[in-house]
Amino acid sequence: MFRKNKKSQEAGGGSAAVFIAIIALMIILYILFLPPGDRAAILGDDSGSSTTSGTGTSTGDSVGGVSGDDTGILDANVLLLENPGLLSVQGDDRIHHFIPRVKLFDASSGTILEEFSSITVKRSLFDNKPKLLSFVLDDVDNTENVLMDFVVENGDGDIIIKFNDAEVYEGRITNGNIEPINIKKDLLQKNNLIEFSVSSPGALFWKTNEYYIKKIKLVGTVTDISHLVTKNKFYIADEEYESANKMELKYYPDCESRKVGPLVIEVNNHEVYSGTPSCNIANHIEFGPELIRKGDNDIMFSTTHGSYDIGRIDLKASIEEKEDYTYYFDLDTKYFTDEKEEMCGDVDGFCPKGCDEDEDVDCCFEESQDNFWCDLETDDADDRCVSAIDTAKCSRCLTGYEDEDGDPAVPCEDMCGDDTDDVCLEGCGKNYDIDCCYEDNENNYWCNEVPTSGLGSVCESSITSGECDDCASEYEDEGGDNPDECEIDISRDGKLKKGYKILLDFKFLDNDEEKEFELRVNGRATIIRTEGDSYSYDVSSKVEENYNSIRISPDKSFELKEIKVSLEE
Repeated sequence: MFRKNKKSQEAGGGSAAVFIAIIALMIILYILFLPPGDRAAILGDDSGSSTTSGTGTSTGDSVGGVSGDDTGILDANVLLLENPGLLSVQGDDRIHHFIPRVKLFDASSGTILEEFSSITVKRSLFDNKPKLLSFVLDDVDNTENVLMDFVVENGDGDIIIKFNDAEVYEGRITNGNIEPINIKKDLLQKNNLIEFSVSSPGALFWKTNEYYIKKIKLVGTVTDISHLVTKNKFYIADEEYESANKMELKYYPDCESRKVGPLVIEVNNHEVYSGTPSCNIANHIEFGPELIRKGDNDIMFSTTHGSYDIGRIDLKASIEEKEDYTYYFDLDTKYFTDEKEEMCGDVDGFCPKGCDEDEDVDCCFEESQDNFWCDLETDDADDRCVSAIDTAKCSRCLTGYEDEDGDPAVPCEDMCGDDTDDVCLEGCGKNYDIDCCYEDNENNYWCNEVPTSGLGSVCESSITSGECDDCASEYEDEGGDNPDECEIDISRDGKLKKGYKILLDFKFLDNDEEKEFELRVNGRATIIRTEGDSYSYDVSSKVEENYNSIRISPDKSFELKEIKVSLEE
């Protein structure tokens, strides 16, 4: 019995060993067929993948790193990869709505109000036949200087004419044209009645007084007021409506104060201004957000008479500032060179080959010393460097068109942006005019061009050492001195070596919907507008050694599916 049990155990043990071997083989095959990243994780080997987690920050080895939730093998040249999702209005505390130019004017002209062919009026002792004529006046309020004339072929006795029961003429008329009869404005009505009659022959009972009258005409001056009212629309997004705490309207009326009627401005049928504005300078109005509504809104300009040409209409909503969308990536110093390279758009005295005159101030004046340059990017890219200027074009550049010496174009003199007139016009912002900068605070610092950090940094109350290089011409106070922080010689970061390119790619969820946002790469701002589902932007000229930042400030909400920074060779 003992030997029999031993044989049974030996048989059972052999079967178990085979079963274990089969399971081990299956495990080995399973591991071999796993993706390299998962296999490395199971075996405890970190060499198969490299990811870092955390919102908005990435690090890496020789090139950079990738942040986000993506795992597995990734392109070594991807410096940043994020999936932000919904981006809502934030960052800047103002949203601008630019209203098209408004022209208000009246037009007066002489007009034939009514004409009649011929009539006969007669009266005897026993018979009286007056003649009644009627006509309709479409615009009583804007009709004046009404005159009536006619031709008498023959007549006997006195002719009597009444206009709406008021006698306007009585007397004998010889044959021919009469002196036009003036009809007072207070007699005019919507429906008018003219009565012609003749005097009685009196004791000459056998006689009949009679007039034959033709070519009866009424003329007057009618003022066309259809151009005295103009209505425009602007759109308020949901986020803007919810967070707006103040509305500010800025406009520039071209007018003559003695020749115009009061200007009335209404927002959604609510009057926000009524009066005679300051002509030919910027005007400001503030009103509460309760007057606006979600979606389409109306803004109406009107006057009673005269002529207004209103431009630079900017309706700004001041909103509660929200959290910024900021992301970071690193770039190794080996991709940079300390050698100075000419970059299109830099204020450096060089016009790089192939650079357009509307992209670089040096190219603008290299093309012609008679050109004028706008420091601020204009709505139309072709309007930044211009050869001829008139008053209408001045409004296209809010900082003022200037020649190579910094002097304003003659038609733009004494306007906001003229840095030579020692005057800060009412309503002109401190970042648009040097006189307004120093009027705001005599200790402010001014940059003669728009710094790389944007328009909001033209006039600064203080400058840090890291901000000195933002202004190519150097910040100066009213006395011409530089900030103390900028007296220290701070070496500039190197430029990206030739042969390398840094691309910033966006993928959007909202295809065909307009996306607009401010993009700041290391503080250098630009506006991105696109309706596509993707957008690529070359940031090679904006990147720096080691630490880099990207900040996105949407004008309205949109879905950002992916943001990626990559290095291309």
